[in-house]
Amino acid sequence: MARPPDVPAALGQARLVPVVVLDDAAHAGPLADAQVAGGLPVAEVTFRTPGAGDAIRAMADRGISAWAPAPS
Repeated sequence: MARPPDVPAALGQARLVPVVVLDDAAHAGPLADAQVAGGLPVAEVTFRTPGAGDAIRAMADRGISAWAPAPS
């Protein structure tokens, strides 16, 4: 597994943070690849779907600083 990205540092450098909702965690890897290629190496992944945790892990493995906000 890749070293986890430094999320606070990535947020400090980001100009845009996409909010991601994935119904299928299998889409996380290709999405992460596209985001990195497009210069968007951060993402907020919502926990609206059962695969959110797997999606965060998959995106982090591809170089995305991905996280989910704490529930309120």
